[in-house]
Amino acid sequence: MPSHSFVSSQAERTACGWQTPTAWSVSLEMDDVSPRHRIGVALGATQRRWKPTVILAVTLGLLLMPVAPAMHAVRAQEVAETNQPSEAVEPLMLVFPYGSEKDDWLQDVTRRFHERDPRLASGRPIRVRLRPMGSGEVIDAALSDQMQPHVISPASSVYLELGEFRSQKGGAGRLVIDPVSLVRSPVVIAMWEPMARVLGWPDRPIGWGELLDLSSEPGGWAALGFAEWGPFKMAHTHPEHSNSGLLAVLAEIYAVAGKTDDLSPEDLRRLDVINGLKRIERSMIHYGRSTGFFGKTLARNGPDHLSAAVVYENMVIESRRNTSAARRFPPLVAIYPAEGTFWCDHPAGLVNRPWVTAEHREAWSIYRDALMSAETQTIALKYGFRPGGSQSEGDRVPPLLSLTAPDSPFSLAYGVDPEQPRQLLEVPRAEVVEQVLNLWRACRKTNQLILALDLSQANDQAQPGPPTDLDAMKQTARDLVNQLGDDDEVTLLTYDYQPRVQFERVLLKWRRDEVLERIANLTASNRPAAVREALAEVSNRIRRHSNPTKITSVVILNRTNSDRNSRLTQDEVLRTIRQDFEITATRIFALDHASDPNAAEKNDQSVLLNMVAELTGAWYRRLNFHAIANDSTHELVRELATSF
Repeated sequence: MPSHSFVSSQAERTACGWQTPTAWSVSLEMDDVSPRHRIGVALGATQRRWKPTVILAVTLGLLLMPVAPAMHAVRAQEVAETNQPSEAVEPLMLVFPYGSEKDDWLQDVTRRFHERDPRLASGRPIRVRLRPMGSGEVIDAALSDQMQPHVISPASSVYLELGEFRSQKGGAGRLVIDPVSLVRSPVVIAMWEPMARVLGWPDRPIGWGELLDLSSEPGGWAALGFAEWGPFKMAHTHPEHSNSGLLAVLAEIYAVAGKTDDLSPEDLRRLDVINGLKRIERSMIHYGRSTGFFGKTLARNGPDHLSAAVVYENMVIESRRNTSAARRFPPLVAIYPAEGTFWCDHPAGLVNRPWVTAEHREAWSIYRDALMSAETQTIALKYGFRPGGSQSEGDRVPPLLSLTAPDSPFSLAYGVDPEQPRQLLEVPRAEVVEQVLNLWRACRKTNQLILALDLSQANDQAQPGPPTDLDAMKQTARDLVNQLGDDDEVTLLTYDYQPRVQFERVLLKWRRDEVLERIANLTASNRPAAVREALAEVSNRIRRHSNPTKITSVVILNRTNSDRNSRLTQDEVLRTIRQDFEITATRIFALDHASDPNAAEKNDQSVLLNMVAELTGAWYRRLNFHAIANDSTHELVRELATSF
């Protein structure tokens, strides 16, 4: 089978070490080529036999091209930015949700795919709509009919098998047809190199046990002579939404059970396994929605935010390529747990649902062959992924894609070891994985959420008529509370010119309805806001309620555009917040109402809230609360709820 390239020039092809067959310089008779091999169309091959009149027209076109270089540039920009064909024929759209950890690679190679204007046998253009998200959300998208995806790719077969189990249990039949492994990457623990060297990296293996012992030390790194590093802070993503989080929990259970395979329901009922999982999970300072976003946050915020996090090997390599982060922080290295780890094989396949047509199957065949081509796999190496291969047809990737080539990023210079992982863990049966998730819910760290709501005289006031900004903000707060578990606690703080605590540490198991009703009954005042005083009171609550067995988080819902009434200075507030974060690792998320979130204006409170969020390793968003409140399952609310 010929190799199909995304590399756009001979120079690029030479740099990749792969030569385009000279046969591609002549036209292809597409009637004799199967749909599976029509990726040649995406690379510039024609769909029909060339005729003399066509050759003459093309020749004249080539002669005239220098006269209109601007038109050529505009066309290239249109293809790159909009991915829309020049013809009036509506393109066939492949909706493709996938694990966000491979977003950079897929964005790159799919752009190259679109630039070749790939088409079906009928001449209809193919376009791929990329949707990066957590692996659990990828499976949810395929199981529901809201997004109606045509192709999916979670980060590993663990989530794919879980999706198959849920699909067949629900009577919907098989979920995905003939998955192929796009790329591979092992699950690792990313740690800052100076910290990893103190633990013995790279000369000796480091396991979960050592990390658990360190996290249990009251003085943290001081036990090893580095008090200036503070407590040992570790995190993984939310296992119900993200593949790396699920695999982290499985690896933890294997470690405390003393096994590498054959994990059984009986193992999950062992008291030593339950207590061991509780100890490890309660050393986590927070969770996160997806591995891709989680890994980038780790590299962006540095060792003050986290000492270590469970991610994928490719993210360690990617962090080394991030020059801005490299200048600010020590480099990250990959620790392959001594007890064993998992491969993430990034399976991708066609969704077996009624909305997937024969045209979608043909389009996926073309796109899949492009993704599995040698040149595209070479591009994947540059993004820190190891080559993939077909699960049903054997390895289709040429052996010349060596991890030990001179320019390969798979070396200690990039913080990784191409000889690892040496100990692999067996993926349990889907029904066992479901029980693992149930056990994690019982053992996980519970939340202490501090909600701070702006009741000041803002953009509107409560009055008869359409819902106000305050109504929308209250609905956003209620939606967030409904995303929390029964064992979580909520503190409600409101503010105008001064903060007021409405209630503290209310356990949702007993008083969820009361919390929702209290939020619904809040009314706006006629007083201006003092955001800095509100943040000072938030800091006070953080210090009073900090508990190492719980995850304390803050969400601020702000509506005002000014902070002129504060008596505190910005520096005073930031200094206090920084001290809190160093002690408690409490993150402060801020949602700031704006009727036009895309407007460029900045004001006192938006600058301050953004700085507070960045300082604590969280995030700040300007948005229109109406847009959130209209959909209680909005992605932003879910992202918040899975972050703690």
